[in-house]
Amino acid sequence: MTIDSPTSRTSLLDVVAARTGKAPAAPRERRTRPLTGTAQHPLVLLAGGPKVGKSYALAAASADRRVARLAVVEVGGDQGAMDAYGAIPGARAELVEHDGTWADITAAIQAECAAEPTPGGLNVLAIDGATSLWAVLSREAQRGGRDLGPGGWAAVNSTWADFLTVLRTFPGPVVLTARVDGETIVDDALGRIRTQRDLTFETDVVVQATGHRRFTLAGARSLALSDVAESGPVELGDLVLADLFELLGADEAGAQ
Repeated sequence: MTIDSPTSRTSLLDVVAARTGKAPAAPRERRTRPLTGTAQHPLVLLAGGPKVGKSYALAAASADRRVARLAVVEVGGDQGAMDAYGAIPGARAELVEHDGTWADITAAIQAECAAEPTPGGLNVLAIDGATSLWAVLSREAQRGGRDLGPGGWAAVNSTWADFLTVLRTFPGPVVLTARVDGETIVDDALGRIRTQRDLTFETDVVVQATGHRRFTLAGARSLALSDVAESGPVELGDLVLADLFELLGADEAGAQ
């Protein structure tokens, strides 16, 4: 289609109407609003190889005075790993029980998101690990050897997106752990994270383990960390999650 002048301009609605034979819907009133200047509670992706201290960092965070409550949903092979960390002085992490199915895991998470927050500090929800959770969803979708095809996988990815939307309703920071193929950051890029392919884009902060209890801030969508994130990966050392939340401006009311 050639557009010669403003008078010959054809709208997208006209094009769709011409191709479908259906009249376009009447336009509805549109509204705008100013930016609020406040951020939602952060979704933090904590990625790394096996046995590098991801679960330990979660348990240690529960002992921090700035954290009022930390609930952990263990999934798959990660189930039971957190129990040993109950020996950390002051650790108060609570394990959220479920039967291992996608329906029950997500129902348990929804219940945590809807629960009344514990006063006196941050409420934190951890999914340990997102790799296993994505495997649960994928395996159940392919039950019986079903070939999902592009349409089926689109539905699976849509279900995962709905799950992340639910996480956004939790009244505090949410941390998802995931496994990574490769142990280091190369050219400022993460190794392949073994979970749903868009998770790094959907989370606000990405922290990667580069060795045993050695962590690097790989990226952040935050004004509080914009100067840091733009300078490239930043070594955090032994990760203290409450420090990260404080840098993000997270408090009982939200993230600044």
